[in-house]
Amino acid sequence: MTILTVAEFRAGGLGKPALEALGEARRQADLVGGKTGVVLIGHNVDPAVATLTRYGADEIYIFDSAALENYSLEKYASAVAQVVEAHKPDVVLIPGTVHGREIAPWLASRLGVGAAADCIGIKVAPDGALEAVHP
Repeated sequence: MTILTVAEFRAGGLGKPALEALGEARRQADLVGGKTGVVLIGHNVDPAVATLTRYGADEIYIFDSAALENYSLEKYASAVAQVVEAHKPDVVLIPGTVHGREIAPWLASRLGVGAAADCIGIKVAPDGALEAVHP
């Protein structure tokens, strides 16, 4: 199983939600012997690579451009879609930020998959299915 997360790099750093999503991805991947990946989006993102590695990223897919310094739904979601289409992860965790809540349904629609929003927990069932917990 491969679990992909999304990390926005803005104002010179990563937000706590990106690190929380990666931490949960790492925890779930470890339970099933899986891997984690992160789509890192922004400008001058090099300082974030070591942090993401420390938090458990096995793979980091970097989208670094001056055009990505400021959030754009189409640009950010397209970057995530490129990675999903190329690497076919089993699960994509998108932090519940303002931007994440916009990216998730766009991505689900483009890829023709389901999305679960506002989750407070996830777990991998014995059959490999992902179970999302809502408040």
